[in-house]
Amino acid sequence: MQQEGMKSLAPLRQEERLRHMAHHSRIRWYNPRLNTFEWREVPESDEDALSLLEGSPYSAICTETYREWRNLGAPIAEALIRAGEAAEQH
Repeated sequence: MQQEGMKSLAPLRQEERLRHMAHHSRIRWYNPRLNTFEWREVPESDEDALSLLEGSPYSAICTETYREWRNLGAPIAEALIRAGEAAEQH
């Protein structure tokens, strides 16, 4: 039972996880062009990240997912991982 005035720590933990991921220079993600998981350097710009999503049958859904996550404030690494997940689910 939470004490009065105490807030859930879940949102803070999520924010901390996203901030932690933003500082990593490598991610493991599902590459929709290769149809497999890979380790890679995190792109430095949205343009570079979006170029990784081109050329697969899932480009449209991946690009949409990437932009949605970036609009929510997610770092490039997190948005790219989510975009790959969208391709993997199709």
